[in-house]
Amino acid sequence: MGRRLIGGGACLFNVNLTMPADGLLVQAPGQQPAPMTAGTEKDTFEIAAAGATIVFSRDDTDRVVERVLYQAGNETRATRVE
Repeated sequence: MGRRLIGGGACLFNVNLTMPADGLLVQAPGQQPAPMTAGTEKDTFEIAAAGATIVFSRDDTDRVVERVLYQAGNETRATRVE
């Protein structure tokens, strides 16, 4: 499943997701990579170091097409780019 989530997103606050051998990492520009842990809902991940949550949305073919970053009361959407 994790490989379907990695890649970049287009939005004002851009983050990059990578999947090294030891888990899933998120990295914002100018920041160190931070580990993401699975949340309680499908396609939901917690970023403890940032006090944030990322939720992935899928299309009818089960392809991830968008992610939403929830942090400090803000909601930032990113549409998947190849």
